[in-house]
Amino acid sequence: MGQGANMAITDGYVAASRLLAALKGTNDSTVEQALLDYDCKLRRKENNIVIKKARKYGNWAASKSRFPCFCMKMMCKYMPPSMLVTEMMSGDKSNKKFVHAMRKDLQLEVM
Repeated sequence: MGQGANMAITDGYVAASRLLAALKGTNDSTVEQALLDYDCKLRRKENNIVIKKARKYGNWAASKSRFPCFCMKMMCKYMPPSMLVTEMMSGDKSNKKFVHAMRKDLQLEVM
């Protein structure tokens, strides 16, 4: 799925933004609270969904059984590009929600 780097960049941005706001005192948050807000249930739930999908695809592609490997190869070869893009963007939705929640919490301009 290729979402690992995307999620890491988003995590770094959100963590840095929350910590900066706490250190500058632009909100009532302490550093500890900023880190707790960063590690929220919504993000963990969304991350677990992406991780499970990636694990499922990896297991199919690297299976010792020929049938799942064959199916995975055929799916990748003949899948419409729109379906592939939709699947890749499904992980990006969780990143968008995560950044939106951070901007709302820090009372930043919401895009």
